[in-house]
Amino acid sequence: MDMAFPKQIQAKQTIFYQGEVPARSFRIVSGLVRAYIIHDSGEEATIAFFGPGDIFPVATAYDVLPVTLFYYEAFSSCELEVASPEESSSDFPRLARRYVGALLHISALAQDTAAGKVAYTLRYLAVKFGEKLPDGRHYKISIRLTQQDIAKLCNISRETTSLELTKLKKLLLIRERNKHYVVNLAKLSAEVGEPHSSELDLG
Repeated sequence: MDMAFPKQIQAKQTIFYQGEVPARSFRIVSGLVRAYIIHDSGEEATIAFFGPGDIFPVATAYDVLPVTLFYYEAFSSCELEVASPEESSSDFPRLARRYVGALLHISALAQDTAAGKVAYTLRYLAVKFGEKLPDGRHYKISIRLTQQDIAKLCNISRETTSLELTKLKKLLLIRERNKHYVVNLAKLSAEVGEPHSSELDLG
């Protein structure tokens, strides 16, 4: 696609299709981009979110692959700019953080129970997109998430996701208002048996 930049993208607009050969890669100035796949059944599964400062598609940006592995769409209204090849050498810290974030998401998907998938996914979101609140214990996830969004991230049904979210709320590990989730990250990490460091920042 040939666009003037910076470019405003409306929510739900497709930016790249899976298997597309992109002419350029983009850096996100503002907003969020969702990467997803479509199963043979027609169901979508969210792979990752990309936020301000992130470059996508990563594999094509760094000449790892010639085509996009996923579909990319604007999760919210976005502003994008063209990412220059010269940025790669100065972007290793952010790539390292995204790699760690990807491992956290993979860890969530690898859980063998729905409870584990939901808890680990919320932990990943709190680490990647969480804003620490004044009490120092809770993190507000900046993305507005429906239960269906979380279900797609976990690759489980919305009904099962709803049940697991209710359990976490009763344990006072999370709370939700207007589709914004607040996570007690230390307690949630302890619940899933993972260490928590306040220094871990993937933003």
